[in-house]
Parts: sequence; C-alpha cells; structure tokens
Amino acid sequence: MGALAGVAQLERGVAEDVLYALSSLSLVFETDDGRYWQHPLLAEFACEHLSDERPAYRRMAEYYLDYAVRHHSDYDRLERASAHFAAGLRVVYQQALWPMVLGYADALGEAWFARGRFAELRQNYAWACEAATALGDQAALAGSLLRWGQACLEQSEYAEAQQHLTDSLDTF
Repeated sequence: MGALAGVAQLERGVAEDVLYALSSLSLVFETDDGRYWQHPLLAEFACEHLSDERPAYRRMAEYYLDYAVRHHSDYDRLERASAHFAAGLRVVYQQALWPMVLGYADALGEAWFARGRFAELRQNYAWACEAATALGDQAALAGSLLRWGQACLEQSEYAEAQQHLTDSLDTF
C-alpha cells in the first residue's frame, strides 16, 4: 500500500480505495502477508503504454531505494521485495541516475551476499562500477570492484575475480 501511495502520489486512504477497487475487478490480488500483486496481463499492458522516462518509474525507484536503506538488515523483508529492487535498479541505471545506482548497491550488498544472489550481485556491481566511474568516485569504484570480485570467487570464476580484485587494489 505504501508503494502505491508513494509512486502514484496518493494519500494512503485513497490508495486503499484504489486497491480495493482493483481487487474487486480481479486486477490485483492480496497475498497472505498483506501485499498486493498486479495481474500479469495488466502489468504487460501498462509496460506497453509507458515509456521508461515516466516520472512514476523514478518515483518507484526512489521508493524502493528508500525501502532498501530503511530495511537494509532485514534480509527476509528485502528478499520479498527483490523483484522490486531489480526493477528500481534497472530504471536508475537506464536513466543514468548514478548516485541512486550506488545507493542500491550500498543498501543491498550485504543482503545479496548473505542470500547467495551472486549472479544478480555481479550484474549490479558492474552497474555500480559504471556509476562510480561516471561520478569519478574512486572509493565507490574500488569497493564495487572488490565486491564484484568476491562474488566471482563465490561462483568459481577465478580469472574474472582476479581481474576485479587487482583493479580494486590498484584503485584503492
């Protein structure tokens, strides 16, 4: 409910009414834990009619970045929202919102490692390295390369790990 209110810029009571109306039309459904999911056909229709530059996408990305920062140590909660984080991170990367790309990496890095999401982590740290380079942030670049290298080690990609770890050391 909070996500809908934040992204659509609605008061919480109005968001509740919208969710109730959509639910009664079977366009969204409520899960056992009180969250709502959009019907896949409605999601596909919406994606076809929205461009990636819409302000709602940025508000969604901002909402989930804030959510990740607030709940960075609650790995179960973060896991349930992982698809939302992936969508938010994709939006900020595509729109070259580099500080937000680094924000996602900072907020979610420990949870990604703890949950063994190494393939996802490698992609996200590649984006974080691009963001850090664009911002000229050597410390963020070195840290992102280090984490990227560690993820490669976890997946037994030793040559790639060596390259990222060496680059990290050189950057530090």
